[in-house]
Formats: sequence, structure tokens, C-alpha cells
Amino acid sequence: MASTLSEPFRHNLWANLRLLDVCAGLSEAQLDLTALGTYGRVRDTLVHLIAGEGRYVGLLRGERPD
Repeated sequence: MASTLSEPFRHNLWANLRLLDVCAGLSEAQLDLTALGTYGRVRDTLVHLIAGEGRYVGLLRGERPD
């Protein structure tokens, strides 16, 4: 299973790092903007994405969610 999942995880890591690089250049005001189809403000969407990733990793490790 590890080899089957390695390419999607590699791509996901690449995409997340690219997204964080772009967002690192945003101002505080830009991070507070909202857009349709997102999880509220840009910063809230980023927190949501990262927290979700953490939960998925925990589940794959066999950990129980909080």
C-alpha cells in the first residue's frame, strides 16, 4: 500500500508547499479576504487544509481522532 500512495502524497506535498509559498507573500489584509468556494478567510482555509491533513495522517497511522 505504501508504494501505491507514495505518488499522490508526493504530489500533495508539492502542491501544499507551492500554495504556502504563494500565501507567504500575502499581506495581512489579503489573508483576511474571503472568496466563494473557500472555508471563509484565506487564513481560515489554510488552517482548515493543514488541520485536515493532520487528521488524515493520524487515521493512516491508526490513531483515533480527537
